[in-house]
Amino acid sequence: MASYSADFKEQMVRKMMPPNSQSVAQISRDTGVPYATLYTWKKQYQARGIVVPAKNTNADKWDAKTKLAAIIQTAAMNEAERSEYCRKNGLYVEQLNEWKKAFEALVLAVQPIKERWQLACGFAQGVSLRLMKLNPASA
Repeated sequence: MASYSADFKEQMVRKMMPPNSQSVAQISRDTGVPYATLYTWKKQYQARGIVVPAKNTNADKWDAKTKLAAIIQTAAMNEAERSEYCRKNGLYVEQLNEWKKAFEALVLAVQPIKERWQLACGFAQGVSLRLMKLNPASA
């Protein structure tokens, strides 16, 4: 089994990232590194929160997990750092802003559902307590 340095692994994963956006299959053909090995490295980087798009498509077609990772990675950056990040990853700052707004809207939409669920649970618990008081033998 071949052994690869951390630098080599990083170089291969960077080829999968914008602006190169090469597919795992293409990198495997070009380098001779097995497809499964490259795919494993890609998944390892994604698990660490590094943006490696699921496919070599444009940023608007990235999956939600990759978009959220990009939002999180850029959250504490200043404007210049975000611009640099976007250039390296084939994004526009406007795309990040749109994704962030979409995720915030989703969170706001889910919040009332959570509050209603908590109210319903509290109501059910109150009913259970009243029933136990009425019939202590069933408790």
